Amino acid sequence: MKVKTLSVQQPDADLIASGEKTIEIRKWRTHYRGPLLIASSARPANQGPAGVALALVDLHAVEPMRRGDWRAACTDWYAPGLFSWHVRVLLAIDVPWPIKGRLGIYETDARSAALRAAIVAWGREHAPGRGRVSKS
Repeated sequence: MKVKTLSVQQPDADLIASGEKTIEIRKWRTHYRGPLLIASSARPANQGPAGVALALVDLHAVEPMRRGDWRAACTDWYAPGLFSWHVRVLLAIDVPWPIKGRLGIYETDARSAALRAAIVAWGREHAPGRGRVSKS
């Protein structure tokens, strides 16, 4: 089973995995909604686990950044023209595994049984006729 993945620099990756950070700020938008594996970037390696899978989140909205988004994004700035990716944690990864990061959203293997189960559960909850539809 494959899972959509996003590399995020530390300490932001840990903040997302803990549920403290519920908005990831990006320069670009995506039409994808659904399960998204958060992997920590390999660099810088001195601010927490680097180059590993940390959490599965539900990317449920992407919209232009608003002034009030800074707190949920765990930052102290606002910049027009950026996008707020709204996430909620579905599963914290107990035993992180190495991920070779890339730019953008990319696919990796869903290596743990718990991760696969969380993706299947999300799919059941969001099946056609039960809510939103995921786009690739």
